[in-house]
Amino acid sequence: MKFITLGNLRIFSFTTTASIFILMLLGSYTSSIGAGLACPDWPLCPNITSYPIFIEFLHRTWSMVTLLFILITLFIALKLKGNGYEGIKKSTYALITVFLAQVFWGALNIFLTLNPIIVTVHQGLATLTFGLALILTLQAYQRR
Repeated sequence: MKFITLGNLRIFSFTTTASIFILMLLGSYTSSIGAGLACPDWPLCPNITSYPIFIEFLHRTWSMVTLLFILITLFIALKLKGNGYEGIKKSTYALITVFLAQVFWGALNIFLTLNPIIVTVHQGLATLTFGLALILTLQAYQRR
């Protein structure tokens, strides 16, 4: 059974989009309960001793799960053979680039103690990441 298929690209692009949506919800919840700085270190939390720390750590952990889905999607997209995959490949490159930028700005949130501009850029990049994942998923499902 082959792993590099259009069907698997569809599955993983959809899974990636869903994972990004969940990550955004976790980020919003983390922020709304005031847990954005519950873990003083980045990227790990030394001791998960309270609910806010757990939620903050869950948000960070889910971002790594999401990164794994993006990397699998990227791998499949880059290995697909044939004409007409250029747009899909470009969308996947854009997705990984913006996601990594979002992770960087998320780390800045911790280091700069939730500076409002940094928080806003982080949320804006999250929205852009979701949009790019949705575009990629639509491209995969429109491909015949």
